[in-house]
Amino acid sequence: MRGGTFLVAALFTAIASACGQTEKEPPPVLDRHAHCDLSAEKPEAVTDLAAAEPVARELRAWAQHSLPNEPRDREARFWMTRLPCNEMVVAWLVGRRFCGTGGCSLFVWDTSDERLRPLARIPVTWAPIRLVEGRAKGRPILAVWTQGGGIQPGYERPFHFDGTEYPMTTGDDWKRKVAPGAAGIVLIPELGAMEDGLPLYRENGG
Repeated sequence: MRGGTFLVAALFTAIASACGQTEKEPPPVLDRHAHCDLSAEKPEAVTDLAAAEPVARELRAWAQHSLPNEPRDREARFWMTRLPCNEMVVAWLVGRRFCGTGGCSLFVWDTSDERLRPLARIPVTWAPIRLVEGRAKGRPILAVWTQGGGIQPGYERPFHFDGTEYPMTTGDDWKRKVAPGAAGIVLIPELGAMEDGLPLYRENGG
């Protein structure tokens, strides 16, 4: 009887230990898009207003929430690119109320379940915006140009997915730089004429 009691107690201890170990070691993030390297990803610039409307709605909602008492910036424009292999969308919003000395706002969404799930808003970015070699927590590495707001000269800065989002970097992370000449593909080119972008607000008031 004592032997049976000892075995039950040992089994209980082993189970409890295993459970505790599971809690301390979260499951690894599976990269279902691991095959989407720079050669596989074929970015698609979106220039059609109807096709861009879901993203425009998201941007307008963000603008209304962030600047509820500000008039609409009818001159605001955005540039949008799909990443079909990685099932993502990026959009760069430019306007008087959406930019500062350090840059404008970059938005990133996941589209894998046919809806826009936010992954990032990075408020101090300049184009060009690129994908560079490497992945982090199941997502590609983004690179943006950083300059202004006390940062001179400018440099290209990488953003790594942390498993939930592309977070704004703080502290020494601001010193992280993409190596000059690093391979990559352009998602959003350097800013040319504002008229080249898509209007945030429709002419009919939407």
